[in-house]
Amino acid sequence: MQAGQTPEILDAFAWYTGLFIGTVQLIFMPEGGIWITGGVALSHLSIFDNPEFLHGIHTSPSYLPERQKYPLGILCNPEHALMGGGFYASKRLLMI
Repeated sequence: MQAGQTPEILDAFAWYTGLFIGTVQLIFMPEGGIWITGGVALSHLSIFDNPEFLHGIHTSPSYLPERQKYPLGILCNPEHALMGGGFYASKRLLMI
């Protein structure tokens, strides 16, 4: 799937990704931000520049002024997802 060959699919993917991020913001109110990495996101970095991405985030107006303060980052190293999973697993194992 290359940008320009299937723009409607990339637009839909950008919108749904933005909608998901907006939902996560509403549920968790992540003052430390939301950090995206891995797989499909790294294969299609252009979706984060797509206007539909921000439209998806702003679909829900609930707490929008507060949610706009939360940072949003893209981690481009494919190992970040594995490091985060390993860190979480080690913390969970040490809790037992």
